[in-house]
Order: sequence, then C-alpha cells, then structure tokens
Amino acid sequence: MFVYVGNLPALTTEKGLSIFARLPMGSRTRIIRKVDSRGAIIHFGLIYSKNDRHGHKIINRLDGASCRGHALQVHEYCNRSPGNDRRTLGRRAGFWNGQERRVRERRTGDA
Repeated sequence: MFVYVGNLPALTTEKGLSIFARLPMGSRTRIIRKVDSRGAIIHFGLIYSKNDRHGHKIINRLDGASCRGHALQVHEYCNRSPGNDRRTLGRRAGFWNGQERRVRERRTGDA
C-alpha cells in the first residue's frame, strides 16, 4: 500500500520523514519534488508499507499532524491513468449533448 503525504516542508528528507512517521520495519519512503505549470515547486512524499493495516495506521497517525508548521495531508495514494486525462479516469461516462465547452478540453464524437 502506498500512502501519500502532502504539504511537506521543503527541507524534509526521506530519512527525516521515516523518523517523523515512526514507520514499522519494511516500510520505505520517497520524497518527490515537482515544478507545476506556474513554476511553483511541489513537495510530497510517498510511504510504501507492505501491510495495508500498517498503511491505515500511518494515515490515521499523520493526517493533520504538524511538521515544522505545515499541516500534513495524508491519504492512500492512487495511481492516475496515463496522461492524467479525465476521460480515461471514467469521470465522463455520461452522454455529452454538445452544449458545454471547457477551456482546452477536446471533445470526441460521442453518440
């Protein structure tokens, strides 16, 4: 089970996250830093737990906890589909009648 840890401080390391989270043996951590489209740096962590029970304990213990003044957002990590396209995620399962258009959203021939 993968656990997502969001809103991490910029100076957090993988070892620091594992010590802060008091992880059980066999768990691994990974810190990911990305730059979004606005140029802001996004910091988040992933914790891998072999056991789902340990993963849920980590979520319950860390969700909302304060780490260097940042309230952590912790939940189960869900892989997104390739391309992160909403259509591939099944959110657009209903019929489209052609009225609404969103900015930068491509429509294919439904019906």
